Amino acid sequence: MRPLDLTAGTRWEFRAVVSGEPRPWRGSLAQAVRGLAPRLVHVPWPREWSAYGTVCANPPVRRGAPPPPALPPAEVLASLPAHLEDGGERLERHAIRADGDGFINLAATFGPPRDHRIAWLLAERDSPRDEELDLHIGGDWWMQVLVDGAPVFDRLASGNGSPVREVAWRVPVRLARGRHVIAARVRSGNGGWAFVSAATRRIACASDAEFTVEARRVFTVADPTCFSGLTFLGEPDSRVRLNGAELPLPLAGMHYERIDGIPPDLLRRGLNELTRSWDAAAARSGAALAALRGFRHSRPDRRLEVAGRLHAIPPEAVAIRTGPFVAPLGDGAFGISCRTDAPAAVELDTGGTLQRSPTGLIHRFRIARGGRYRLRVAGTLRSRGATVPALPQNGPLRLAIWGDPSPQPAVLARILAAMRPWKPHLAIALGDNTADGRDDARWDRELHALHPAWFAATPHLWVAGNHDESSPLMPRLLMTPGSDATGPSPLGWNLAVGGLRLIGIDGLDDWSAGSANLLWLDRVLAAAAEPYVLLLDHYPAWSSTSHGAPGADGRPHQRTVRESREQILPMLIRHRATAFINGHAHCYERSHPPGGVACITSGGAGGFLYASNADSGFNPHSAIMAPRHHWCRLVHAEGRLDLEAVALDDGAVIDRHVFTVRDRGR
Repeated sequence: MRPLDLTAGTRWEFRAVVSGEPRPWRGSLAQAVRGLAPRLVHVPWPREWSAYGTVCANPPVRRGAPPPPALPPAEVLASLPAHLEDGGERLERHAIRADGDGFINLAATFGPPRDHRIAWLLAERDSPRDEELDLHIGGDWWMQVLVDGAPVFDRLASGNGSPVREVAWRVPVRLARGRHVIAARVRSGNGGWAFVSAATRRIACASDAEFTVEARRVFTVADPTCFSGLTFLGEPDSRVRLNGAELPLPLAGMHYERIDGIPPDLLRRGLNELTRSWDAAAARSGAALAALRGFRHSRPDRRLEVAGRLHAIPPEAVAIRTGPFVAPLGDGAFGISCRTDAPAAVELDTGGTLQRSPTGLIHRFRIARGGRYRLRVAGTLRSRGATVPALPQNGPLRLAIWGDPSPQPAVLARILAAMRPWKPHLAIALGDNTADGRDDARWDRELHALHPAWFAATPHLWVAGNHDESSPLMPRLLMTPGSDATGPSPLGWNLAVGGLRLIGIDGLDDWSAGSANLLWLDRVLAAAAEPYVLLLDHYPAWSSTSHGAPGADGRPHQRTVRESREQILPMLIRHRATAFINGHAHCYERSHPPGGVACITSGGAGGFLYASNADSGFNPHSAIMAPRHHWCRLVHAEGRLDLEAVALDDGAVIDRHVFTVRDRGR
C-alpha cells in the first residue's frame, strides 16, 4: 500500500483579487495577473561564447584570497580577441556553448575548480533598436560583468551570495542599436565554477491597482476517516490552507519541502480545496517572474511558487522516513531514534523485548545493551534494523571521526563507505552535518539517505556546527548522552567509554567567562578520572585557515574561535585534558599550543577545502596542516591512544599521533 495523491488529475487554478474583488479563476498565473503588473519578456541572448582561461587537470589549492588583477583594456573587452592577458597570465580562447537556460560550466572546459581560478567569457549581441534591458546573472562564485568594456556589475569582493542558479542579480542596462560585447570575469570557488545569464525587457502596465493572488486545487475525497495523516509536497513560501485551515508545521523554525503530520480531519467528505495565497507585495513582484529563465528568483523579486500536492497515508502505508540512528547513552546503553511520514506508534523489537513509542512523528527508544534490533511501524510488516556492537569495557576501542560534510554530500557518501569496513565501535560527527540544519529535507537528502545501513548500525556522537543553524530538529532526531539530562544544552554531552572520557559541546552557545556552559564544563572536567579526556566541538582554538585570522584587537575575529581559545582551551589545560578536537576549518590540522592539550582539526568530510595561511602567523603552533578530504581513526588499546588521519582519495595516512596519558598529579 502506498500514500495516495489526493490531488492527482487536478490542476492549479489562479485568480487575482483587486481591491477586494476576486477575478475569475484562470488556468495559469500569467492569465490571472494580465494587465495588473509589469511583465518580463525574454529577449534573444547569446549562447555561443568565447571563453578565456587555462586548462589544468589538477590545479593547486592556493593560499589566501588575492585581489583581482586590473581589467584588460576596454577596447580589448569590446572585441573578441584571440587571447586575453589577465594579471600577467595569457589566457587562450576556447569556444563554449551555454545551455538553454544560459548556464555555462567552466570546469568542463578548464578543469576542476579551486579557490581563485579565473576565466573570462565574451559574447556578441546585436540590439535591433535602442533598448533598456535587465540582465539576470549568477556566478560560482565571484564575478564581474562588463558591456563594451565598461563595468556594469561587480561581486568580486563578496561573491555571488547564493547557489548559481537560485537567485539572479538583476542589472539594468541601456544598449544602443547595434553590436555589443558582453564580458564576464568569473573567479571560481573550490566547489564550482560556472556562470549563467539571461536578459529580459520589461513591458509596463498602466494599472497601479493593488492586488493579491490566490491559487487552488479542488479534489474529491470519498472517505476522509481512513487515513493516518496527510503530507503536503511543495515548499510553503505562501500561506497554504486546506479547506480554510492553515497547514500546521511539525516544528516551528524549520523550512519544509514537505509537511508531514497534517491532521486528516481537515479533510471533508466530497469536495476539498487546497489553496495558496500571496500578499500584495509578493503578488506584484512575483507576477513579473512567472517564467524567468535560468533562475528560480531574481533580486529583489521572488517567483510565486505554485507547485504542491496533497498525499494521504492509510495506516498500513505509514513508513519510517528517516532513520534509524543509534547513539551511546552511557553504561552500555544505546538510544535508537527515527521518524515516520505520518503520526503513528513504532515498535522496537530487541529479540524478545518489545517497546512501543507514543503516537507521533519522531520516535526515541533506550535499550540496555547492544545487539540485534528491528523497528517497524505498528500494524505494518516492513521493518528496519541492524546489529549494534557492544561497547568494549577493557578491550580495544575504535572511534571514527568525521566533520564538515556540507555542502558536498557526495564526498560524505564516500567517507562513510570508507569508514564502514574498519568497523568502528563509535563514530563522532563534528558538525555542519547539512548545508542548513533548518531545512528539514536536507537531513534526509544530505545525511541519512547517503548510507542508511551505516547510521542504523554505527552509534554516533553528534556535535552541532554553524551550518546546523541551531536546528530544532537535530536534538530531537539525533539522540546524545545529554538528551535526557539537565545540562545547559541538549547538544552538550558527557560519556565515559572504554577508558576514555568524551565530552561534546555546542560551541555556538555562550561560552564567555562565567557562562552556564563554562561552569558545567568545569564540573564535568573536574570529575573526569579517565587517563584520556577528549573535548569535541565544532570550533577550533587555533587554525592556519582564515578561521584563525585575528581582528583589529589581535584576538580571533570569530566569536566562537575566540571563546575556544580564551575560555575553553585554558580550562582544558587547567584540568589536564588530552585533546581538543574540532571541525569548522575544511582541512586536517594538528597543533600543539602551550599547556599540553593537543588541538586536532578534522573538517574534511566534504566541505570545500581551505588553503593554509601558515605564512600569515595565524597559528604558530601548527605541526601539520593538510587541505585534503579525510577522516580520522582513533584507537584506545593497552593503555595507549593513537590517532591516524586517513586521506579519502588514496587511503594514505596523512598524520599519526600518539597522545600522552594525563598526568593528574601535577
